[in-house]
Amino acid sequence: MLLTGFDAKIEQVMYLDRVLKAHNLLQAIARVNRVYDEGKSVGFVVDYIGVGNHLKDALDFYDAKEASDDIGEGLWDVDRIVAELQDVSSKLRAFVEEQGVPIEEIETWFTLFYEEETRFKFIELFKEFVKNLDMFYPAAVALDFMEDFKAYSALNTQAMEYEEDDTSKINSKKLQSIVDEYLVSKGIEVKVKPIEIFSDEFVKKTNNRKSSKAKAAEIEKALTKYLTVNMPLDPSLYGAFLEMLKKILEQFKDNWDEIYKQLEELREKLKKKEEDLSYGLTRTQKPYLNLFAKELFGKVEDLKEDEIELVVRLTKDIYEVVERETSAKYYGETKATKLRFQMELQDVLLSEEFCKVDQVVKNYKSLILQIVEVAEAHKNDNEL
Repeated sequence: MLLTGFDAKIEQVMYLDRVLKAHNLLQAIARVNRVYDEGKSVGFVVDYIGVGNHLKDALDFYDAKEASDDIGEGLWDVDRIVAELQDVSSKLRAFVEEQGVPIEEIETWFTLFYEEETRFKFIELFKEFVKNLDMFYPAAVALDFMEDFKAYSALNTQAMEYEEDDTSKINSKKLQSIVDEYLVSKGIEVKVKPIEIFSDEFVKKTNNRKSSKAKAAEIEKALTKYLTVNMPLDPSLYGAFLEMLKKILEQFKDNWDEIYKQLEELREKLKKKEEDLSYGLTRTQKPYLNLFAKELFGKVEDLKEDEIELVVRLTKDIYEVVERETSAKYYGETKATKLRFQMELQDVLLSEEFCKVDQVVKNYKSLILQIVEVAEAHKNDNEL
């Protein structure tokens, strides 16, 4: 290998079997010190001949303190690192045993991880375990931990089901390939893409759960994520459904049969609400309809005919302004353009047609701010 003019960030391990000193030694070990994507956070130098003894001399060209720091961070005491791996492995094994659930009972672990404290503790220990194991694999010292690693990886897939970033991928490509092969052999799904909450595939996945608690947990985490992610696009609608979800969990606490039943009904109700394009409005107009319904009448459904007529007219007039202003090339470039947008919204809200509605006049400033937030959320979403 050329020591100068060589730069390949993907290089991770260098094996030294001849004596190198001074700048040649520094240039050599620098070939593997570049980070590279999520699979390479460090480089490794395997010293077969003892050139590490010359490293301090090479670093003496630097400031004494800097040299000391570099050596402390760059030279590892293998025995110490092995001890750390054994320690975190023992802690993880003890934690798993404390739960009193066999590792093979994957579904039970899924329901167990419903509790945040249990889930977070396992994820924390597992990540630390993987970090230490990755330093050694495939060295012989790592092989003693591989069976535990595979088993814990299966549990990790269940814990990560609840997380916002619900991928169970680990930060090591070489270990991930082992995980994938093991999970497939155990019939555990390796998630590739998220499942749409309203799809038949989601219903099938939920029904495949054996206990009511597991089914309820599956729906709850999916609903919570869906409502939270989409909240900026329609705060009134998704906020109302999030409140309904919380009330179900509070009202039927620990009654998992009823919670599952209620959450499934809520999912179906949300599905119908998403598909409903009544009143002659488009899907992009609905968030404004829900906003006005909630702010003027305190609810997003079961409105009276005259209430529906009012919010539909207001929605159409406001949306005409929103569409015109947010589609303009100059939109958002200056404070003046933003102020113009708000003034045009104010003109509609305080127009002769709507100024007779007390709640509009009373809350028009708050309505303007909320309209702008929804409009910008949709504009940003469309640009992704």
